Amino acid sequence: MATLLTRAEIARILGIDDEADIPRDIVDWAVLQVEKSLHKNYEEVDTTEEFFFTRAEDVQTALYLKKTNVTVSKVERRDLEADEWTEVDSTYYYTDSEAGVVLFTTSAYLHTRYRVTYSYGGDEATNLEKKLHFLFVLDYLQKYKSDVLSEGASVSSDIKKEVIGDYSIEYAVSSSSSSSAQTKVERDIEDLMTLLGGNFGDYENTEIL
Repeated sequence: MATLLTRAEIARILGIDDEADIPRDIVDWAVLQVEKSLHKNYEEVDTTEEFFFTRAEDVQTALYLKKTNVTVSKVERRDLEADEWTEVDSTYYYTDSEAGVVLFTTSAYLHTRYRVTYSYGGDEATNLEKKLHFLFVLDYLQKYKSDVLSEGASVSSDIKKEVIGDYSIEYAVSSSSSSSAQTKVERDIEDLMTLLGGNFGDYENTEIL
């Protein structure tokens, strides 16, 4: 499964010898920005959700999970006074994985807890999404950690060009990067998110370290 960029890959692109010079928190923060903006989850996550119906009018024939594009492994039920969960036979429900909905063939029982175990995420990262990840890291470093960029600025020009997959990136690496260079990175982020169908308004452009 293709994931987003590692610290080592980002350090190589920036011309920084030691990946430890790039704070892991910033790389992880940039992953979250990509996920929020593109509504993706690159790490596969296992989780459970519980449902409990206490009023007859609330009883449904479906359980609506918080996540979409899920893989349900099991559905369990437990009566109000029971100590243990009982797995529901799969013939009594089916799953709309894309919508994140468990649909029962009959209504759920009143005063009964339901627990759904499922996984979500594990999305495959494209080269354009990797480029977006890098641009988020670069934008943050230019704004708040320009001293990190100066480590890779021994080249004769402040402008570097790198390739991620089929796509090239051109950016400034000097610790004295001009505001226009920073604005260009922001513009590149916005243009790329538009191309990928993302939401630029979900980008949290604030200092974290």
